Amino acid sequence: AAALSRRKGEANPNSKRKTNNLILNGLTSISVGTAKALARYEGCLMLDGLARLPDEVLSALAKFKGEKLDLDGLQSISDKGLETLAASGMKRLSFGFKSISEEQAEILSAYKGVLGLDVHRLSAQVAAILGRRKGRLVLECLRALSPDAARGLARHRGDLAMNGLKCISAQAAWQLARHKGDIQLCGVKKLTMNAAKALATVKGVV
Repeated sequence: AAALSRRKGEANPNSKRKTNNLILNGLTSISVGTAKALARYEGCLMLDGLARLPDEVLSALAKFKGEKLDLDGLQSISDKGLETLAASGMKRLSFGFKSISEEQAEILSAYKGVLGLDVHRLSAQVAAILGRRKGRLVLECLRALSPDAARGLARHRGDLAMNGLKCISAQAAWQLARHKGDIQLCGVKKLTMNAAKALATVKGVV
């Protein structure tokens, strides 16, 4: 039987109230019927044990209207399935992809909710595509940010969270400083004077 737990936890960024989490990370597969039932949950639904999902199951999950759908265990997804999720009205959607293709980035650029990606690096091309989307973008596992990738992300219309970065070059900081929203860099341990000067010009909160 899959492990099941429920606890108080992650807060809705638009509210001070606590949101319930339903954690079903022990599930390795689910039926369409189960997906439809889970889509009725109103809190944060975590299904990190699912490595692959058929398109019909993804279609059922796309009807989820809760606070957040967490699919951090997905290793692969069809373009059709990704399009279905991106076109949904979900508030928050999180994937565990360590890298994404330009084609996948194009699809995700249509999603307007809070998007979480576990990518470790971003190419300049993928960053430029993601930079065309609206909505908060969370890249907590990003380990390095090139100036070219920073230039692409700077065009993003929404807050940026990159708390996995331990450092940021002055060149990347100057590119990122063009961003017109809040930027979270809570993991940065070292900052040069030039990088600090660049971030000090950001229009939002750093």
